[in-house]
Amino acid sequence: MSVGERAMRILLIPSGDWFSPLPTRHKFLARILSERGHDIHVLRIATSGNGRRPEAEGVHVHELKGMQLSSRVTGNEILHYATSGMAYASAIREIVSTVPIDVILSSNLLPSAAATIVARMLGIPVVYDVIDFFPDFVLRYKEDGLGLRLLRSIASRVFEFNLRHADRIIVLGQASREYVLRTIGPSRRGAITILPNGIPREIAENGHSLGSLPGSREATGLRVGLIGSLEFWIDTRFIIDFVRTLRTLDPTATLTVLGGRPDSGSPDVVGELRGRWESSGLRDGLFLRGFVPYNELWEELPRFQIGLVPFKTELQISQYALPLKVLEYLAAGSVVVSTPLREVMDFAKGAAIFEGDGSAAAQRAFGLLQDPAKLSDHLVAGSSLARRHGWHELALVLEKELHEAVEGQTGERLRR
Repeated sequence: MSVGERAMRILLIPSGDWFSPLPTRHKFLARILSERGHDIHVLRIATSGNGRRPEAEGVHVHELKGMQLSSRVTGNEILHYATSGMAYASAIREIVSTVPIDVILSSNLLPSAAATIVARMLGIPVVYDVIDFFPDFVLRYKEDGLGLRLLRSIASRVFEFNLRHADRIIVLGQASREYVLRTIGPSRRGAITILPNGIPREIAENGHSLGSLPGSREATGLRVGLIGSLEFWIDTRFIIDFVRTLRTLDPTATLTVLGGRPDSGSPDVVGELRGRWESSGLRDGLFLRGFVPYNELWEELPRFQIGLVPFKTELQISQYALPLKVLEYLAAGSVVVSTPLREVMDFAKGAAIFEGDGSAAAQRAFGLLQDPAKLSDHLVAGSSLARRHGWHELALVLEKELHEAVEGQTGERLRR
């Protein structure tokens, strides 16, 4: 912290279950902020049976006894959130009554709304971190038959409430910023800050050696990687068209999915990918690895010449996304191939291939791999972009935003 800045007590409402083994934006940022002397109090959004994990010094997790029960019994997160709203508000009140919280960093939907209501009652500033287009998450519940259109309308209203009542808003990039401005009005332009995702400093500084990529291809064949779970936003048709065309150019081409879940993702989407893979005549070459720990992920990534971001372009959650995998691919020296996504295109312009047609994308990627000079320039641009987005540097921006929210609230109290 700079001279004159004091340590803060921050209540974090994360976007998912804190005990999930997945690396997340807020886990990286919370650890760095705690190392800088701040106390981080995390409200666990208990949507799984995952057990507690060791935390960095200065990170305190507040669990709600019995909160896992509704999710485990009903088997879906909708009822979990719906039946837990009052409990979250009560838990947040209990935390702020025992810990003098300076600011709330919130990144969810209903739990964030509960935190905002409590914060407004007690005069605590709120910083809303919009890391996803939250209303679209209800699309994963289409099999529940709960009235998807109504559910999404409710989610959109809650999202708008959180945006309008936040003291400061953090977004991933320019596309998200424009959406938020349309929602809250241009008069609050100064309350919005862009804070993209990042990667660990040691990875950003010591990324994949460009010279090893051609040799890796000769040793293992043309390997395509996809980090993350196969969820409803994944375009399996794009994947199939991409790999099928790539096979005509290089018969050794394979696809490996390094999933964020043990089952590699939604059963519907996993089944859809497997079905299309088989019906397309590809037969072999599809490897679903399930969950891969983060340290092992960095051992795997340099083996992939191409990294995919095959999101469905018709979804807002896709257009406003800036997945961690983009920077991970770039740092590892993979050629990034993405469907045309506004946020990713703004962020990685000149460092990735954007194409809506899987077959055309495959031809462009293969052509780049065949041209050593162009490939080198492309990978250097990607590596440079990755080095500029270490989590430590981004944590300093977040720290400044939190301080400004606290100082603004203090000034407001003095004026009163």
